[in-house]
Amino acid sequence: TNDIAANCEEYTRLLLDKCQQDGVVQVENSQGKVTRIDCYEDKGYTILQEETGRSTQVDVVVLAAGSETPLLAQSLGVGIANHIPTYPLRGFSYTVVTTTTTTQQQQQQSNEEQHANNNKNDWLLQSAICMDNLYMSSVKPWMARLTGFGELAGFPKQLEVQAASSQAPRVLHQYAQALFGDMTQEEDKKIHNIALETAIPCFRPMSPDDLPMVGSLGIGKNKKNKGLFVHTGHGTLGWTTAFATADCCAQDIIDY
Repeated sequence: TNDIAANCEEYTRLLLDKCQQDGVVQVENSQGKVTRIDCYEDKGYTILQEETGRSTQVDVVVLAAGSETPLLAQSLGVGIANHIPTYPLRGFSYTVVTTTTTTQQQQQQSNEEQHANNNKNDWLLQSAICMDNLYMSSVKPWMARLTGFGELAGFPKQLEVQAASSQAPRVLHQYAQALFGDMTQEEDKKIHNIALETAIPCFRPMSPDDLPMVGSLGIGKNKKNKGLFVHTGHGTLGWTTAFATADCCAQDIIDY
C-alpha cells in the first residue's frame, strides 16, 4: 500500500461497508458494549451486552478489542487472560487539514484525489517524515497526520489515566506549527485546526516482545476453549502488520 495515502479510519469504514454488502451483521456499541463472554463445553459461547441485556450465541469468538482485550478475556477465566499479556501504550495523533468552504470544493478535492495520487506536489507533505521518534505523513492531499509517543499510563477507562497529563500534545502542536504555520497565510491552502486540542490519545495494545498475538487459544490436549481466537498485540505496527495477521487468523478459523 502507499503509506503516504494510508487512512486507517477511512479504510476500516469502507471494509465494514463491503462486509455488510456480503451479509455480515454488525452489532454496534450503541446496542450495548460487550462486557462478558461465557464459554460452554461443546456448546460455543454466549456474548453478553449487559447494558441492554442482549445476548448472542456463537460458535467462534475472536478476541480483538484492542487495548481492552485482556480485560475482556478475564470473563473467560484467568487461564485465558494469562495467555494475552498485552498492555496499553498511550500515544497521540494530531491531524491537520486545509479548509474547504463549499460542497463544490469538497467534490473537486475528491475528484482530484482520485486522479492525482501520483502527483505529490500539491499534498501537504510530499513524503513521509520520521524525526525525533515522531512520524508525519499525508493521508490525503489536504490532510496530514503527526503521530508518536509511547506512555505506560494504564488502561483507558481508569480515571487516573484520563486525568494524567502529558507533554505529547504540546510537542506535536509545536511540530505542526513548524511544518504548517506559514500556510495559515495562504488563502488557497488555509490550515484551520492547528491547536492543542487537535491532539487525541490512542491506546495501542503492546505485547512484551512487540509482536502480534494471533491464532487459536485452544488450551491443553483436549483443546479446551476450542473456537476461541485472539488478534491483538500489534502495538505501534497495527497498520503495517494487521492485514497479514488477519489473513492468518481467518485461515486458523477455517481450519479449526
